Amino acid sequence: MPELGQDLLESFGNLGELRAALYNVVKNAIEEIPDGGTIKIRIWHENASNHLTVSDSGSGMDQQTSSRIFQPFFSTKGFESGRGLGLSAS
Repeated sequence: MPELGQDLLESFGNLGELRAALYNVVKNAIEEIPDGGTIKIRIWHENASNHLTVSDSGSGMDQQTSSRIFQPFFSTKGFESGRGLGLSAS
């Protein structure tokens, strides 16, 4: 995989929406490693597209949770930590 910035295509989009999407994904990753850990953001160009992934060293999700993560208002944290809209909006 190339290093960040090598061979990337120019990407177009709404800056505010792209920022919010990445913010929500990274915020969820941070919340899953409260005692510290690693978050990796990777970006690369392949097959005429730019790709971006975010991963963390948290414990992950069970199958039931992962099947609902993009469902609006679904949260495993309760309303004190948010409204369950971050990933569905992302």
